[in-house]
Amino acid sequence: PFYLSEITWALGLASPPPPVIRDQDLRAALEGRALRNGSAGPMAASYALLTTPMDPTTAERVLALAPREEADRAVAALWRGRAAWARGLKTEAVRQWEVAVGDSAAHRKRFAEGLYVASHGPEDVLVAADAAVALIYLSDCHQACQTDTFEMLRYWIGWPARSEKIVVELCNGILDSMRQGQQDQALDGGAANVLARRALALLSLRRVADAEATLDRAEDLQNTVYVRAVRAYFSLRAGRPDTAHTEALAAMHQAGSDGHALMMAAHTLAELGDRAEARRAWTWTIQRAPRLAGSAQGLLEAHADDGKN
Repeated sequence: PFYLSEITWALGLASPPPPVIRDQDLRAALEGRALRNGSAGPMAASYALLTTPMDPTTAERVLALAPREEADRAVAALWRGRAAWARGLKTEAVRQWEVAVGDSAAHRKRFAEGLYVASHGPEDVLVAADAAVALIYLSDCHQACQTDTFEMLRYWIGWPARSEKIVVELCNGILDSMRQGQQDQALDGGAANVLARRALALLSLRRVADAEATLDRAEDLQNTVYVRAVRAYFSLRAGRPDTAHTEALAAMHQAGSDGHALMMAAHTLAELGDRAEARRAWTWTIQRAPRLAGSAQGLLEAHADDGKN
């Protein structure tokens, strides 16, 4: 779901190029060089970890000899983390990667995206979400950076959701990581959108009272266009179709480039039977929100016959 070229695939988090079968003579030569000169350790480690079969033990052995000077520390940490990840030592891997990426907002974002791509369970996604939330507080993360980070987080918990229980857990993890009491429009809007997505998940789990209370919190924090689109769906589920239709159309026309709001409005309109407006919302999503274009295109194609009727 991400622009993988922007991720440091060498961490082993994103999909690397096609695997290369290991040449044992070259492997021995690289390992020998690393033993003679520790600065060659990362090169030998990368060969051990990115060829088939993967050999994290050799990687860790040569990296133990790598120099600890500042210039080499980050590169060696990348490969130490990759070796730890290969052995299932996720906490150690994350610790090493945090050393490697430092406190740059751009680096932390690549780290979070890469870790999410590599995740195999909700706990991994929560680690990635925590890293993503951390970057919005970094001094070099301006408002556009904050907004982009929240868009990334909303994508993870939005379309499609693997499990509504996981969505609730992920939303809770994101909200718990955020600093409370800060007056910041971007942060408040981002938190409100996460709360609205949590409300949807709770509604799907039939925890109606909790869902309503969560959506009320979102509206009190900042009544964003996505929050309003979610409110339209709640109105539909509460048996107020006319209100839901008015609210969904308003959210759709106010959404701009907020693809999540457009998709939410389209979902409500489709359930109401207004297929023409739903198709319009999916079309706008494709045009305005690249991250969600694939999902919107699939829905548009699934309802292709609606435009002919």
